[in-house]
Amino acid sequence: MTTIMPDPLLLPLRARYLLWVEDRIESYKNRVPRSDLLCLADEVCEEIRAASPGADPITEVLLARAVDQRILLLLQLPDFRLWSRSRRTGGVMAGNFPAGS
Repeated sequence: MTTIMPDPLLLPLRARYLLWVEDRIESYKNRVPRSDLLCLADEVCEEIRAASPGADPITEVLLARAVDQRILLLLQLPDFRLWSRSRRTGGVMAGNFPAGS
């Protein structure tokens, strides 16, 4: 089954921002060596375990989200307000969707 993606320009601005962030994170994952991503995942696992000892096991979904959050911090992407302001003023982040940072 094929999923048809809506035209990003027809999406609300916040939805476009979230897609842009996701694109940046996925681009980062594609650029770095797998061994680096595995090390990052190990660090995140240790932090989760240390923050909540005795908690339920870490699921793949939880780990994937936590790793994405860590990458988001590493990339130092702008928050929604700054990103949207930059798009309105033709700033550095205003490139064609979803590229452009």
